[in-house]
Order: sequence, then structure tokens, then C-alpha cells
Amino acid sequence: MTIAYTTTHEGLDTPSISKTLPFPADWDHFSLTSLMGELERQTVATFANARAQIQPVLDVDAALIEQTPAIFHQPQKHELVGSMLFTRMFSVLRAAARLVFAGQQYEARAVLRSALECGVYGWALTTDGGLREIWRHREDSDDARQAARNALAWGRLKTALRAQSQVLGDKVAALYDDLIDLGAHPNPGGIVDGVFTTKDAKGNLQLMTMFGQCTPESIAVGLSELLRVMHAGFDLLRLAMPERMENTGVGPKVATIFVAAGYA
Repeated sequence: MTIAYTTTHEGLDTPSISKTLPFPADWDHFSLTSLMGELERQTVATFANARAQIQPVLDVDAALIEQTPAIFHQPQKHELVGSMLFTRMFSVLRAAARLVFAGQQYEARAVLRSALECGVYGWALTTDGGLREIWRHREDSDDARQAARNALAWGRLKTALRAQSQVLGDKVAALYDDLIDLGAHPNPGGIVDGVFTTKDAKGNLQLMTMFGQCTPESIAVGLSELLRVMHAGFDLLRLAMPERMENTGVGPKVATIFVAAGYA
């Protein structure tokens, strides 16, 4: 048995849109699935009401992520692992976009951190054969696992990236630290941002947690963080596979989108 509801969202510069979706009859009987429905409606509202801010996200996704088959067509042996990691970075970025559109900025930061790490690993394992072999054999034994942890420690990777591109290395390091502070780790900056207190009818203090922050300001912050990670991932891919990005035309096209959006 299903029920149908119609959602309508209207932005200042966007015509109203409506869509009817079938849902199981008991969908809203549970807090978890009811929340999922609310978050889904918020993603549509973000698309409609913050269109100018999300347009670069849509454009980069179309010009970069949708071109995955063209970018990584017939990878050479040394590119294979990096291609898999960059492809994973793309899928994680889309998952993060889903969270950001729903107003789940805190939750998105942990996912954005994963995307950034995939990009850095993708660059490192494409350009460094020694690291690539250590990574390949990580699951062979406890010693191999520890060797991989040591070789691919974040501090080592930051130093190596800065050696190849100081500007990109500094940008990735700063972005990573921001994500750690505001959500990728349970540090005060991110935790306090999503928690508030209130009082019940009897005056008792209650601690409340926000599952989504959907003010225009919070959505703008989330979209900015998403674009910063997308830009860093793009630069890492260009650094790892410059010929592919140039020859396919993807690199110049995506660079133009970022420049227009204020990300030089």
C-alpha cells in the first residue's frame, strides 16, 4: 500500500516546481524514515532556493564527474590505482553534496574529509611507484599494514605534496584542518555548532541536537566547503594526470568553471 504526497518549492528567481512521490503507508510512523523524508524535501528546497550558489557544483559535476569514462579511459599500469581512488573521490563528493543540500553540514564534513584523502592518495599513488607498492601490499600482514600506515601518514603526504606544489599543498592542509575542526573529528567547533539548549514546560533544561541546519547562511557555508574540496580534488587530479586532463579537454573546461565561481 502506498500514499502519495506532492511537494512544492519556490525560489525568488525560480518557478515553483512540484513532484508527486509514492511512499509506504507507514513511512512517517518512524522517526528515522520521517527524518529522511524531511531531508529529501530540504534537498529539493536547496536546489530551488539557492540555485545561484549550487550552479557551480552542478556545472563541475557535469564537466568533471560525468566525464569519468573519458578521463580514465585505458589507464596505464601506473595510473590504475590512482584512477580507482579518484573515481572513489568523485562518488564520495556526490554523497557529500547530498548531505550539504539537506543541510547536514556537520555530517558532510566527515565525508568531505574522505573525499580529500582519496584525492591525495590518488595523486600520491599515481606519481610514486614505491608508495603504490606499499599500498598494494597493505593487507598482506600486520607488518605490511604498519609499513603502509607509516609511509602514507598524513604528515608525510602533506610534505610530499608541498614539495611538488607548495600552493596546492598549503591549500589541502588548511582545508583538511578546517574539516577536522568542524566535523570530521568530534572537536568542539563542530559539536557545539550543532547543539543547543532549551527548557521544557516545567523549566527543566534540555539538550537538543540539530539534524539539519537549513538557514540560508548555513547552506551557503556547506556549499562553500563542498566547492573547496571539489576544487582541491580537481587540482590533485590535474597534478597527477596532467596529460589526460589536458588532452580530454576536461581540465581547461573545469578550470574555467572554478575561475568564474571565484576559485582560481
